[in-house]
Amino acid sequence: EKVTVKHARTRAKDEEFPCKKCGHGDHPEWILLCDTCDVGWHASCLRPPLMVIPEGDWFCPDCNHKSLLSALEERMTEFESTLKKAEAEKRRKERLAFINISLSNAMPAKKKEPVKK
Repeated sequence: EKVTVKHARTRAKDEEFPCKKCGHGDHPEWILLCDTCDVGWHASCLRPPLMVIPEGDWFCPDCNHKSLLSALEERMTEFESTLKKAEAEKRRKERLAFINISLSNAMPAKKKEPVKK
């Protein structure tokens, strides 16, 4: 059975999408178009340069950076929430330990009387 592989979009010969880095429009078959912002980049102008047209969606360095930042911000929000819960639990345990100490001071333990024979 035939499997179709989707490659990243490249510039057509009649389109005007110059490379964002070098500004040239030569070799349109090697200018990758970002799936988010439609900005074009030569595969060789990327760092590291690409030697083949990648499969699937392709995102320019700027959009990839924005995506990483938003994912990091989400993670930081999750982390802050988890940290607040952990700190609240620590304070709760400290309060319980203090209450136990206060109770033992207020109610001294009964002394055992020695057994007489």
